[in-house]
Amino acid sequence: MKHIELLSKDIERHRDKIIRISEQIWQYAETRFEEYQSAELLCRSLEEEGFAIERGVGGIETAFIGSYDSGKPIIAFLGEYDALSGLSQLKGIARQEPVEKGGNGHGCGHHLLG
Repeated sequence: MKHIELLSKDIERHRDKIIRISEQIWQYAETRFEEYQSAELLCRSLEEEGFAIERGVGGIETAFIGSYDSGKPIIAFLGEYDALSGLSQLKGIARQEPVEKGGNGHGCGHHLLG
């Protein structure tokens, strides 16, 4: 089986969990350096999958490193899931429809990058 097929099957196996996490981060809509609930959700989710989590890295309370196994290759992902000020938006609607006028939101899909 090709690597892409293995990866696709693994993503599909975790599909519901991935959707649930992204929707929750959408609802939290926390801006830069204030992603406390979002970071904790991601850390707990990674821990459930067997990752060791180091929280508060680089002097940033919401920054973390998730490590799994050891050896090579080393693969890293930068998750960017902060909301933007003033982009509050109801999910599933393609026109501007804020949850809270002037509130925070994920107008550019950052909630999916965690």
